[in-house]
Amino acid sequence: MKKKKKPISRSENMRRIKSKDTTIEI
Repeated sequence: MKKKKKPISRSENMRRIKSKDTTIEI
């Protein structure tokens, strides 16, 4: 059974991408 993913807001998505970029940079 697959769980339905909750719709992620754009701001949250941007935050995740930014956090990922920072972790990669550091």
